[in-house]
Amino acid sequence: MTAFLEYDGSAGASVFVIIECGKSEFFAESVVTGGIVDFDTRASQTCEEATFTMYSGDPETGGSTLASSGAVVACPGPWTLGNNILPGLKLAYYASTADGGTTFDFNVLEAEIKIDYTGINTGGTPLAISSGSISAPPPFGSEEVSGATIAQRSRQILKTETKAVQLSGLTGQTLDFSMSLTGNSANEFAIPCQTSSSYQIKF
Repeated sequence: MTAFLEYDGSAGASVFVIIECGKSEFFAESVVTGGIVDFDTRASQTCEEATFTMYSGDPETGGSTLASSGAVVACPGPWTLGNNILPGLKLAYYASTADGGTTFDFNVLEAEIKIDYTGINTGGTPLAISSGSISAPPPFGSEEVSGATIAQRSRQILKTETKAVQLSGLTGQTLDFSMSLTGNSANEFAIPCQTSSSYQIKF
């Protein structure tokens, strides 16, 4: 349905990319290093092969051709994650559909996952975290947590971790994240409280 191609900067900080098929123009824009070229095939049901051309700049204002190649639109064609459609232009991820776009599958090799571990105090006095632990799978870290004080009727992020996760080979697996906390209220007559929670990401 849509292919997303990432430019790696190997031909310059900025290039101009045109994707066309016959009289249809799918993309014609300048792309910077790390930028994404999106190739949406839904605009045409008759295009069998598209031409990808990379220029040093807009060809209408003097940009010269750097590389050009044809790509069969139908799968499998060149549509394997990580393939270079042109030098420096790699298939980073794509969305496919079997029912005309009503539902779709999103295909990517790597995802950036951000996890916030949050303590919540629903009581009327501040809550001091006396002990606690975080358990997470690699590449995330497991560690002990303590020393934070959460104000009354508020929440506080105790730890934030962001990691790039390679998705290849994770089909059917689950990443489990958990946190347990023990807290003491500033009210000397209050009983210490303990809680735990977990979160799963399934592939």
